[in-house]
Amino acid sequence: MKDLYAKRPMVAVPGQQLARTTPNICNSGVFMEDVVQERMLTQTAMQQVYNHGDIDKALKTATDSMNAAITNNNKASGITKGGTGK
Repeated sequence: MKDLYAKRPMVAVPGQQLARTTPNICNSGVFMEDVVQERMLTQTAMQQVYNHGDIDKALKTATDSMNAAITNNNKASGITKGGTGK
């Protein structure tokens, strides 16, 4: 990595920014867990639309699935009632 950073210093910037960030509920843990799932759901919806699927149905399915995942993660971390977290 040091060689890469020496050749292209701008590559180090995101890591430096992340290292300087103070962890909080908005930038770590539960929220970050959902980013990968959101991307997969969005990608699936886009593929359905590109394959001439129903746009509203594809978006509703992705939205409902993401909302359910967020609800479950919030419960698991104790952010909302019904969880086993704090």
